[in-house]
Amino acid sequence: SARTGVGAEISERVLGYIRALEQGNADAAADYWTEDSRLIGPGFDLNHAEVIRGLRSIFDAGTRVDVLNRRTVELFEHGDIVYEVAEAEEVLLPVAGSSPDTMHNNIFVRWKKGSDGKWRFHRALLGPAASAR
Repeated sequence: SARTGVGAEISERVLGYIRALEQGNADAAADYWTEDSRLIGPGFDLNHAEVIRGLRSIFDAGTRVDVLNRRTVELFEHGDIVYEVAEAEEVLLPVAGSSPDTMHNNIFVRWKKGSDGKWRFHRALLGPAASAR
């Protein structure tokens, strides 16, 4: 079905983005966000440039990012827009000597299909992060 096709495309994009994060590659990660994207969460609202700057500073500090168990709970498709409800655990592994920080997030994503046919994050909302048990 068409739904399976879009679901597969979104999954592939998610995996590519996770790979960019795990490789500490901010330039590669930047291509997964629309130019007018926003990342919104408890206490922050970041535009595209701020998201990439933030990733770059995390990577420059030597922090490694591992994303565990990111899964799509639901997808709603509307042409060139897809709404995704997902959840993920992210582990930030700071430079040696400090302990890893694990976050469990509920994620709401508005994906937008670009003129190049690639799906990108247009709006990403992070629900309150609770420590993983």
